[in-house]
Amino acid sequence: MAVAFVSLAASAQNIKISPVGLVSEGDKVTYYNPTTTLTVDLCVVRDVTVPGPYARYAQRYFGVVAPLSEKSTWRLESAALYYSDEQTPDVMPALPAATAAYSDHLHSAEGFVAVLPDRTSTQLKSDEEMAAETAAAIFSLRQARLELITARAGENVFGAGLEAALEEIDHIENEYLSLFFGKQYTTREWRRYTFIPAEGEATHVVCRFSESVGLVDSSDLSASPVVVDFRPQGVAQDVVPPLPAVDNRRAEAPQTRTVKVAELVDCRVMSGRTVLAERTVPIYQLGVTAQMVK
Repeated sequence: MAVAFVSLAASAQNIKISPVGLVSEGDKVTYYNPTTTLTVDLCVVRDVTVPGPYARYAQRYFGVVAPLSEKSTWRLESAALYYSDEQTPDVMPALPAATAAYSDHLHSAEGFVAVLPDRTSTQLKSDEEMAAETAAAIFSLRQARLELITARAGENVFGAGLEAALEEIDHIENEYLSLFFGKQYTTREWRRYTFIPAEGEATHVVCRFSESVGLVDSSDLSASPVVVDFRPQGVAQDVVPPLPAVDNRRAEAPQTRTVKVAELVDCRVMSGRTVLAERTVPIYQLGVTAQMVK
């Protein structure tokens, strides 16, 4: 007796049906235990601020308080949901490598720009003195920019040359400002979680998320849960036709087999009230077991 997985049309979507238990297929016996596995890919972004070495003097020279210590904040950016079972192999893409993107004020990933020393003196200067010199250099750059724009110092600088000069002034000013206000960069990471939904499960906690730490294990109750919410459509129970009435005058009752019908489930990956991903998935564990005539 040949037994195969079949699909039936229901609610304009495909319903999956699988035999259950030991099934004879020609000369061999196969054991079927249909199970659906779900995989969730999560993308998290980390924003990092690195304080500048002259941060404590920012308010004195610029009237703005700068961060004095390194700060990191995490946020959930996106998610993707995949499923697989005995007849549907995984087609998940490889996870991207972690990436890092730097802010406009960060022109180099290595440290901070050094202020040129006073070549007329060998005396070592304190951070306070260096901060004063850097602030003076910034104001000097701003004055030079103003003079170029108003043409007071730009008789021989025009067109593309003027644009290049202004861009270089902006570049140097931003480097010097980072000594006071620090640098910012962003990293992006992907994590993959695979699990098997339990029968009758309404939600599944994939992991947990903290704005200060990022993704943590589902057992860490100090962070907020990231869950997959299951909403069965209720179509599986209507797929298998009822068994025919038994005719006592017949010598034999019709032969039947046990099958599992995967329920169509609207799955949503959620963090709090935010829906990160959603997809309709056939899940055997949330379906029904029935008898079908062979």
